[in-house]
Amino acid sequence: MGIRYFAGPAIVTAALLYAGAAAAQTTVTIGIGTQDTTTNTVTTGTIIRELKLFEKHLPKDGKYANIKFQLEWNNFTSGPPVTNGMMANKLQIGMMGDYPLVVNGFTSRAIPRARRS
Repeated sequence: MGIRYFAGPAIVTAALLYAGAAAAQTTVTIGIGTQDTTTNTVTTGTIIRELKLFEKHLPKDGKYANIKFQLEWNNFTSGPPVTNGMMANKLQIGMMGDYPLVVNGFTSRAIPRARRS
């Protein structure tokens, strides 16, 4: 039940991130970073990946009818590589433990907004 609530917003967010690019491309690649060996995040990436929840819920009609979504799953043993991948725009979705998430939230507050984009 909890995965359903997580998967919907995450998929919509990923689709919206690429809405502009989708009009000009036939394939949209979405990078996803997970920590499959970390206890409190193992189920997130594994369940979404194995049940193909992204594939099931990505848009397939309207302006997305001619778009093929390609998901690139990347498994990391810790949170910093997930953060680095997101900062480098190689990952659009990151699933990590609570400690890296808290550090990221604090760090992003310390960086002036103009430098974040």
